[in-house]
Amino acid sequence: MPSLRWVTERALQRELRLSWRKIVSLADLADDRYHEAELPKLGGDPRPLLIPRGRLKQVQTILRRKVFATIPPHAASFCVRGRGAVAAAELHAWREYFLHADIKKFYPSVTPQHVTEALVRLKMDRPVAEIVTRLVTTRGMLPQGATTSPALGELVLFPLDHRISGLARGSITYTRYADDIAISGGKKRMLWVQRRVVEIVEDFGWQLNSKGGLFGPDKQHIMLGIVVNGSPNVSRRYVDDVRRMLRLAATGTVKLAEGQVRSLRGKLEWIATVNPRRAASLRPLFEEAVRRSSSLTAAD
Repeated sequence: MPSLRWVTERALQRELRLSWRKIVSLADLADDRYHEAELPKLGGDPRPLLIPRGRLKQVQTILRRKVFATIPPHAASFCVRGRGAVAAAELHAWREYFLHADIKKFYPSVTPQHVTEALVRLKMDRPVAEIVTRLVTTRGMLPQGATTSPALGELVLFPLDHRISGLARGSITYTRYADDIAISGGKKRMLWVQRRVVEIVEDFGWQLNSKGGLFGPDKQHIMLGIVVNGSPNVSRRYVDDVRRMLRLAATGTVKLAEGQVRSLRGKLEWIATVNPRRAASLRPLFEEAVRRSSSLTAAD
């Protein structure tokens, strides 16, 4: 089994090209090496981000590539290269009952202790693990905006994947995409699985959001904006929300900020991975929305 036993003081100095004294000093000052930003969100409040800067950002990038990325994700995780949401959705297509849930405020609820214990579980010496933890956490949590946070989220969630996967036997299928949990199967077993999943998540100190739940064959099964009652397809509501925003911008009713343009472009790319034809029908509207917003900006 892969481990981080090799990540010693000497190894860290070699990989980071810093003396141990400078590594410890950077860890001591890490909380002051972030700046706040916001990620625009269409139809909702912007997501607050804490973004590392300077030497801390460089160190985190090296840690992600040279340390955290060396540990393969759990088989149930699909938020990784080579798998993806569409592959996860295909596993849940045509199932009778579908359980969908996500962990409430996952990154803010991941504590430094969660991170340290994940690294120690992978055989890193605790004193080294504690220094590494201080380099990748701030304000008592995993910062959204740090390049290391998604990889660390995977390491932290590995035990949860292991326990929930233990429930998924026979006709039960479990997948996870970041903090988004999906389980599908027959009615009788799924009622029991639903209760156990809540207990397991709470055992790790987290809570599930109130949205989601267990859905039968008469309800729409949606995960990550994908409908999986039959062959996976983008939900009509998701597409309609994107189209509505594009029309408002294309007619000049609203002006898109730079962050909103990036968000909409990302949503189009996402739709294209599931249904290329729907994405193609939206691209002319997207181009007009960007053109009109640019012209309004120039006029200002």
